[in-house]
Amino acid sequence: MNCVVLGAGIAGLVAALELQKRGVQVTVIEAAPLPGGRTCSWLTPSGLETGTGLHVVADHYTNLLDVLASVDALGEIVWWNEHSYLRPGESAVLWRYNRLPAPFHLLNPAVAMPLVLRSKFRFLHASLDAARYRQEDLHLLDDISYLEWHNRHKLGQGFILDLAVLAADAATFLPLQKAAARPVLSWLKYMSRSSQAGRIGTWRRPLSEGLIAPLANALKKLGGTIRTSTEAVLIRVEGNAVRGVIVRDSRQTSPKYQARGEYAEQEPEQMLHCDTLISALPVQALKRLLDSDTAERAGLTAALTLTTVPAISVVIRFDRKLHPSPPGAPLVTGCMIRDLIDLSEFRDSLPESVIQFLVSRSEKWMGESDDRIISAVARDFRVLWPPAIEAKVVDAAVERILSAMFAAHPGSHRLRPLTETKIPNFFLAGDWVRHDLNASMEGAALSGRLAARAVLRTENRDGVPLLRPDEPLVNRALQFLARPSPALCRVA
Repeated sequence: MNCVVLGAGIAGLVAALELQKRGVQVTVIEAAPLPGGRTCSWLTPSGLETGTGLHVVADHYTNLLDVLASVDALGEIVWWNEHSYLRPGESAVLWRYNRLPAPFHLLNPAVAMPLVLRSKFRFLHASLDAARYRQEDLHLLDDISYLEWHNRHKLGQGFILDLAVLAADAATFLPLQKAAARPVLSWLKYMSRSSQAGRIGTWRRPLSEGLIAPLANALKKLGGTIRTSTEAVLIRVEGNAVRGVIVRDSRQTSPKYQARGEYAEQEPEQMLHCDTLISALPVQALKRLLDSDTAERAGLTAALTLTTVPAISVVIRFDRKLHPSPPGAPLVTGCMIRDLIDLSEFRDSLPESVIQFLVSRSEKWMGESDDRIISAVARDFRVLWPPAIEAKVVDAAVERILSAMFAAHPGSHRLRPLTETKIPNFFLAGDWVRHDLNASMEGAALSGRLAARAVLRTENRDGVPLLRPDEPLVNRALQFLARPSPALCRVA
């Protein structure tokens, strides 16, 4: 069997690696000049490291970590146990989970939260309500916004609302009133499940070196092929099967994470024949490869109505090393910064602080100039972190990621397509494909494994592991005693 995989992001590389390990000959097609998709990095002409945004890994990324362990890449990750919460004009709140069993591991951050006792009880009640949903039950909350869920529990304004804004942005890149409750609660459940949930990791080296290169190199060593600067033009379907993909050379000069489907020049086309096809492309990129008849035959007409949300990454090199730097991967509310990390804290080659920022509510800033975005980020950072007040910007880069993830609006989860389409040899991977996880690197890795399993099942084979973290005992007890039903959810 030979398989063509469209897209060399995490989903495509994981699917290809799992298949190549099991004797399927795989060719990965990537329009950009380098693999990685929305998890890649590169240098600007001035030598500043930039890329497709700030990426961190959490302990519940079980499938991604398992794949990285299989290619000896876990040593590339730096883990942080202590973190800070920042808000303009206020002192940093430092927090870490203690080592007690759940839910007592949350005592440290609970004590640190600036809430009156009444608000803490309401927060506890809301947390218990969320805990009784298993991960696969959270689709029951997909039709309401997270703001509706917040108001249902009378959580009010102030610090808890700030946390809600942060959670919605972190999970979906959307504001409270536009984000479905399902993905936000999923993110909160995973981030509070155990004392290990506070371990957040990032990469010692740029993403393309520390994350993508080990996956790509392992695939090549097994005999797989990655064709970069090659873009798919059309998926060719004959009868009830995919026969191949029409491709052509791409003149794309940067990662194709924008998924616009625009071509600067026409190039000669070529047909790549295949026994099976996996699309690991974002939804817009797949949409342009299917005519309406093929989309309907594949059962993807509704799924292709999904939209995406943008993100903006800003990297700033300052003229000095900040002492101290914000610990861990700080989370931020109250300004245009959502989170940040000082790359110089774990890269010896950076003598000055090089801070990577992710912009909150990026959609509002997409039309602004780079200079204005850089100036606003630097201004807000100086307010957030006093050691940066005197620091000057010496270099900076802005990256606009037009398709950061699918837009998790209320009702969007039911539109996410299954791995198997109605065309028997056509499969899907990508963080937007239907599974119980959010759009994330872990969602992409899981979807890649699901696609590989589906391909192998066409030959009555299996063997690709699917991992999921355990829920704490108290959550399982609540789910046994008070698991919500669809009827009750609709009444509520």
